[in-house]
Amino acid sequence: SCGFFAVFGGSESESQPCFLYKCPIQYSLQVMCDDITTIFVDGVEKTAPGTEHWKKMATLKILASASVIGIKCHNRKGGPHGIMAQVNDENDKELVVTDCSWKCSNQVQDGW
Repeated sequence: SCGFFAVFGGSESESQPCFLYKCPIQYSLQVMCDDITTIFVDGVEKTAPGTEHWKKMATLKILASASVIGIKCHNRKGGPHGIMAQVNDENDKELVVTDCSWKCSNQVQDGW
């Protein structure tokens, strides 16, 4: 679990360390694709439940500092296919949704 804590120890005459920790802000990335989804965040392949079936939403946590989201969709059976994705903040507010501003290619691009 992630939280904020402080540890103090010893008496006033002893020099003791103090530890503080706070989790970075995480967003939720939700992806659906017909058929198989592969997700990349800042060039690193990520795993998430739901990436192996077109009827399931793949959801994973990403750092708010992520700068590139890449999604590979593999249509195993032919016919219509597509990708839908969105990023929500820690309060579940929609920040990014797939639309015509996303770049689409039949080839992997550098940095994906």
